[in-house]
Amino acid sequence: MWKLKVAEGGPWLKSGNNHIGRETWEFDPNFGSNEEREAVDSAREEFQKNRFRTRHSSDILARMQVLGVFEWSGVNPIPPEFFLLPSFVPIQPDAFKRHLARVADFLWVGEDGMKVRVCAGQLWDVAFAVRAILACNIADEYGSTLKKAHDFIKASQIMDNPSGNFSRKFRHVSKGGWAFQVADQGWQVSDCTAEALKIFNMTEIYADIMVEHQYVECTSSVIQALVLFREKYPGHRKDEIDKCIRRATEFIEKLQNDDGSWFGSWGICFTYGTWFAIEGLSAVGQNYSNSMNIRKACEFLLSKQLRNGGWSESHLSSRTKAYTNLDWGKSHIVNTAWAMLALMKAGQEERDSTPLHKAARLIMSMQLDNGDFPQELDSHGGGAADYLKRTFENDVFHTGRKRGFGSEKS
Repeated sequence: MWKLKVAEGGPWLKSGNNHIGRETWEFDPNFGSNEEREAVDSAREEFQKNRFRTRHSSDILARMQVLGVFEWSGVNPIPPEFFLLPSFVPIQPDAFKRHLARVADFLWVGEDGMKVRVCAGQLWDVAFAVRAILACNIADEYGSTLKKAHDFIKASQIMDNPSGNFSRKFRHVSKGGWAFQVADQGWQVSDCTAEALKIFNMTEIYADIMVEHQYVECTSSVIQALVLFREKYPGHRKDEIDKCIRRATEFIEKLQNDDGSWFGSWGICFTYGTWFAIEGLSAVGQNYSNSMNIRKACEFLLSKQLRNGGWSESHLSSRTKAYTNLDWGKSHIVNTAWAMLALMKAGQEERDSTPLHKAARLIMSMQLDNGDFPQELDSHGGGAADYLKRTFENDVFHTGRKRGFGSEKS
């Protein structure tokens, strides 16, 4: 079987936070019980039977990955003169060994081929899990979990700026921020930093990929984080924070399309962007009754709901810049959850809860017997269209969505 190694280092590896957030898969033929090994063998056989009918990474083996290790011998022969190079040169053998030590973080071999995980980190997973627990009003039952989440996010903060004169290398200040990957990677991201700040505010009471663009998702997350921060520390840099929130709000308003949607760059696509925009505008007090932007957004989302109650946006929306449904009119469970989040934040439940009840019934009907939800097509596109670990995210979005819809009517 294959076991998941969490927060473990190894030869040639360095870490500023004791490898917190790092996870790799390692093959161990003796790992697990007989029943667990039999379950893996059964899943492998099932995959072999359906490998030409089921999309890759959409079956149970996506959760039982195989790690392939790239040996040092694979880079031989190396001229001995390379050892004379200074250690900061990437092709210097000792420096190269440090690069090879990170291969397991990003590449491994699955039953259906090589897997590439460009972004290896759990910050968003932890943030979404905390938000789901709080949304379901079960924080008292999960106090220890929330404390662990708080400690993890605290340990994941980037504590230093890049070395040397980093501005000459076109790097930004990173100290104090959070990365989409592990802290050792060191590239701070605005919405990841905002999510971490939001979780801190929530949990303390319980204890063109290389170019910087402006995104509705990042801007919304920053607004939400600063609003929460301002509530907790109203006197701290008040004028600067007020100005930042005001400018960010105007940016989101101006970015809205004529049909009421917003284009999302880090998820698919108009559903995702519209959800974030509504969250950001709601944070500054806008709602259906006082905001034309939110009214138009609600009308857009409702116009895209399918007859079965779900939403079904395709990754083609990111490419064509026009809303496109998946083939065959099939609903996408995560897309549906995003649309529900947006409509609930906009107050759709108070105006007409019928669309939300239809969507909730659809999501509940798709839940598996073990409480999990099926893995579907990747719902993240644009700049984040990498194979990320989204099976966990499936469960979190749907858990948060079902609160308030458990009555006989739903």
